[in-house]
Amino acid sequence: MHSYLFELVYNHLGGNVDEQEVIDTIDIIDAFLTRRFFAGVANQGIWAAFKTLWATIENDDDKISRLDSFARRIADTALIFPDDDVFREDIKTRPIYRLKRQRVAYVLTEFERDFDTGDLSQPWPHEIEVDHVMPQSPAAGDWDHVTVDDREALSDTWANLVPLKEANPQKSNKSFEAARRMMIDEQGTVFKSTRALFDQYDQWDAETIRERAQELAEWAVQRWPKPEV
Repeated sequence: MHSYLFELVYNHLGGNVDEQEVIDTIDIIDAFLTRRFFAGVANQGIWAAFKTLWATIENDDDKISRLDSFARRIADTALIFPDDDVFREDIKTRPIYRLKRQRVAYVLTEFERDFDTGDLSQPWPHEIEVDHVMPQSPAAGDWDHVTVDDREALSDTWANLVPLKEANPQKSNKSFEAARRMMIDEQGTVFKSTRALFDQYDQWDAETIRERAQELAEWAVQRWPKPEV
């Protein structure tokens, strides 16, 4: 997408594009990439769609703003810009833990912003550890209330992941009760979204993971909206 973004910024610096259009365009691209990430869609081929996009939009009907034209073209079904229903379902079911680490960290950091008014752009997205609430390798007896099928289906989904840098080695594969005690009464955590999870839930099982997944999905469709065209 750099070819389009370079033109956009160059024209902004030249006084031909206002700042709000730059911001709105980047927001659309952010939503586009995030929704595709959850859908498991690779981005290698999208350069072909963007390399001539600036010139194409410049030749569009003058009655349509450049931003509206961009939104309409990026929402073309050929580019795969998942709609709200697909995005919700992907959030609830897609295992993302083993996907691109920086993108997973970005998603968790954006959610953290809802719990903190400070600037989280540095250094957390580069330093946080993405951790499982229900461990990947549960200790025997601690997680028998979650079926093997549910563990396999839900373990690596967003709803079971939190930013947990400093407590990761100590938390290990402990039970939810032990991890909750550590987060609330003992060591604590700097991440307010993580603390909120342990404050909100007294137990952690397939039902609560799916409950949180629904909450995250509703939050995400607002945070990364697909433009109406």
